[in-house]
Amino acid sequence: MPRPSEIYGKPWVEPEFIIVLDIYLRHRGEPRSTASPFVQEVARLLGRTPASVLMRMENFASLDPLFRQRRIGLLNIRPMGIEVFNKWQHNPDGLKECAAVFAREIKPDKTPDLFEPLPSSYPTAFGRYELLDRIGEGYFGAVYSCIDTDSGEVRALKIIRTDKLSEKEVVARFRREIHALQAVNHPNIISIYEDNLDETADFPGFVMDHAIKSLADYIHDLANEKPVEMRERPVISDAEAILIIRDVIAGIGALHQHAPPVIH
Repeated sequence: MPRPSEIYGKPWVEPEFIIVLDIYLRHRGEPRSTASPFVQEVARLLGRTPASVLMRMENFASLDPLFRQRRIGLLNIRPMGIEVFNKWQHNPDGLKECAAVFAREIKPDKTPDLFEPLPSSYPTAFGRYELLDRIGEGYFGAVYSCIDTDSGEVRALKIIRTDKLSEKEVVARFRREIHALQAVNHPNIISIYEDNLDETADFPGFVMDHAIKSLADYIHDLANEKPVEMRERPVISDAEAILIIRDVIAGIGALHQHAPPVIH
């Protein structure tokens, strides 16, 4: 049986963030695209796709004091990327040395040739989604962010936990979740883009909408925007709380009204 990483790829790790940040700071302010030579250089080194590397550079730009005022949100960067940026942004010389060490340790699985000049060392989920970061984990599933290497859109990939694969009821529940999300179409319920139920019985998974943040993160961020002496409940207004509850109830209602009903 293959391992999940052989099907879906591998999430980003700290040395990769460090290498990309080094190149980002060296080319700070220059136009960036998947065709930029420095983006392709890093992609070739890491065995990642140019779209994935470009996403990381945009992540860092959203944290960069020189540019973040022009941007909305943090473009899906996780704590590890934030920690790397905060640690190294004011120490470019040390960053350069550290990145050089990690770069020497990387041994690409492939070398470029005329027919595949930018090979990716890691498989992409469903042939086009490259894994980015681990977002969270539940009782039987784990969720990762991923990037559609064709469009550059960020999505979320949910797969079953490997320690639950031997439990038939858990696998059945996971498959039912996929079928339920496919069947119900509502603006307050996530949309599924692709699944692999027809291709594999070993590692069921699906690609879905990627939420910008959870409700808990939203409330946390709102609280942190206020002065310390004002960080107390309620963080959100009664009117906003009512809107949120109404949206949740509308989504649940759509599930319950479906034939057959879906009970969450």
